[in-house]
Amino acid sequence: MRRKSVCTCAALTLPSPAADDINRRARLLDNETRVLKDENQRLSLEQQGQKEKVKDNKEKIKLNKQLPYLVGNVVEVLEQVPEVRPVAALGGALLELGGRVATQT
Repeated sequence: MRRKSVCTCAALTLPSPAADDINRRARLLDNETRVLKDENQRLSLEQQGQKEKVKDNKEKIKLNKQLPYLVGNVVEVLEQVPEVRPVAALGGALLELGGRVATQT
């Protein structure tokens, strides 16, 4: 069986802190709490701003990935303008308009 050791020394009496010390420590803790809350709020706002930037950048990336496909599908349609040329065989009395022959007045 083990024996329990018993302290036979006199209990040390610690001086109780004065009311001023307690109040000072309470103010210090209140100030530190306020500073930490302000820091937390600032970091939360910064985090929110960064999340918005990330969201915008993801949308830009999505649009940039789609752009080459859109450009590849765009086809420019040009209307061909008929050329006007005199028909030499008839001495310039007739004009050829894009394959059609018209008389000159």
